[in-house]
Amino acid sequence: MRIYTKKSFEFKNVAGDKVVTQPLSFTDVPDWAAKDQIFKWGKEDGDIMVTETAKEEAAAEKTADDTDAQTIADAEAAAKAEAEAKAEADDKAKTNKGK
Repeated sequence: MRIYTKKSFEFKNVAGDKVVTQPLSFTDVPDWAAKDQIFKWGKEDGDIMVTETAKEEAAAEKTADDTDAQTIADAEAAAKAEAEAKAEADDKAKTNKGK
């Protein structure tokens, strides 16, 4: 079974076998992984997408691209806000030092 995961997951079966996924990637996992409660919760939350057809895989790839773009935009916005806050703090420190 091919899945796309937004987060890292570890699925286990009763025999002790396990499979680990990487965040924001496609992974081929054994069918028994779908019986793991973590898999069920991840699928319910939308963090796991099962891609049985080429159309579903294309949709998952689009989701991955959109997620990557949003992650980059969020990081850039956070860096800008942090730089602005530091500049403001430096300006205040200079103003107070001169008094």
